[in-house]
Amino acid sequence: MASAADLVNQGYRKYIGWGDAEANADFNAVHPSKDPGYGGTPTVNSMSADDVVNTARKLNDFYKEQNAPVVSTLQAQQAPLEQRYKDLVANIKGQQGVAENRQTLTTNNELGKRGISSTSGLYQQNMTDALNPIGVAYGGLLNQADTGHSQDVNTLANQIANAQAGNPTQSGSGALNLAGVQEQANSTAAQLAQAMYFHNNPTDYEKSQTAINNASAQTATAKLKDIYGLYM
Repeated sequence: MASAADLVNQGYRKYIGWGDAEANADFNAVHPSKDPGYGGTPTVNSMSADDVVNTARKLNDFYKEQNAPVVSTLQAQQAPLEQRYKDLVANIKGQQGVAENRQTLTTNNELGKRGISSTSGLYQQNMTDALNPIGVAYGGLLNQADTGHSQDVNTLANQIANAQAGNPTQSGSGALNLAGVQEQANSTAAQLAQAMYFHNNPTDYEKSQTAINNASAQTATAKLKDIYGLYM
């Protein structure tokens, strides 16, 4: 005896949710070969797991195609971004050089007024002390520029990668939703086919109901016997 699941797998989707005995009774009482539309192969093919995966891939390919202009726009920003930071670093170093030259001249004049020779250790120590704060200040600016450069480059790279990836999450959800819509269409098509068949063949409807009722009664009787047997 074929199970209800076996009949469903054969394309007779009207038997979804049926008991095995009732499904077989109905199937044998009114064999669908009399009318291919009676609960038979649905008008919309169900999606297998591979179909869902392939659909998700196609949807994601669509998203990738739609994102292509965005990817191009983002990639076009990479070279200007690098140039902007190169210019910024050059500007900081240039300002540092100007500040150091100015401070060197000022310190040199002051030490000269004090009669301290440029070859003396005291001169070198005073010059180092005068220039160190400038190096620290501009060194901090260069570190900030380097950190900002790394963050901006990584952010832009991630934006490009995300756009190139399409939209995997939305694609997967879309494929699953489509599978659900097709499954519902299959169920509706089978129900309509069954109703149409019985409308055109009322005698078979009576045969079907009688067979189902008899099968249900036999199943109930068998269960009662099993229960009664526990107490014998």
